[in-house]
Amino acid sequence: MSNASISKTTPEWNTINWAKVQLIVFKLQKRISHTENTDSGRSKPRIMSYTTMPKRK
Repeated sequence: MSNASISKTTPEWNTINWAKVQLIVFKLQKRISHTENTDSGRSKPRIMSYTTMPKRK
């Protein structure tokens, strides 16, 4: 988008294939929600407290 005025950006927004954008966004949301709900074989990072931290020598 070259200019910031509303009247000049409207035609650019009308040329976007919104069905394709909607499909891509849906697939990304599905992938994100799937990875949040499953462990997918990766171990989560462990937060160490002061009692479990190794002592310095």
